[in-house]
Amino acid sequence: MMMTPTTASKTRPRIEGDREAEILEATLQLLATAGYDKTTVLWDVHDPASPRSVAPPLRGHSDSVWSLAFAPNGRTLASGSYDDSVRLWDVGDPAHPVPLGALTGHNDDVLPVRFSPDGQLLASGSQDGSVILWDVGEPRHARELHRERPRRHILRPRPSHGRRCSQLCQEPRDSRT
Repeated sequence: MMMTPTTASKTRPRIEGDREAEILEATLQLLATAGYDKTTVLWDVHDPASPRSVAPPLRGHSDSVWSLAFAPNGRTLASGSYDDSVRLWDVGDPAHPVPLGALTGHNDDVLPVRFSPDGQLLASGSQDGSVILWDVGEPRHARELHRERPRRHILRPRPSHGRRCSQLCQEPRDSRT
């Protein structure tokens, strides 16, 4: 995989190859990429023209890594995979990331993962139609809080990622529409 600056913008790196990316927008200094090789790579993007890997690839998933999300504080990274699990990583020191554990409970590929604005909760959605809400206030002791199979759910592709699904929308139970 090669990373080069985009021709349209000199402020963000362009990722070539078959990898998904989530940018820590709070600082725009750390980028995480993941893909079919079952790994996640952390990149220092202080200089967007010359991004560099800051640690060996994060390993732990047994299948392709599909989605990534940074907690709002930038210290925790969640990765969702085709191995039906979510993994949490402490990336507070990006040169020395620490695995925090695996969250299991889905029966099919984990597609979207997203943190709440306060970083205390993580939602994960799966191809099996389930949505699990996890308490990740203490990432090493994360636990399932709630599991739902929505009456209606839509896995919606992000325009910037073509066919790849990374958002889950749910109709509220009391909705009349």
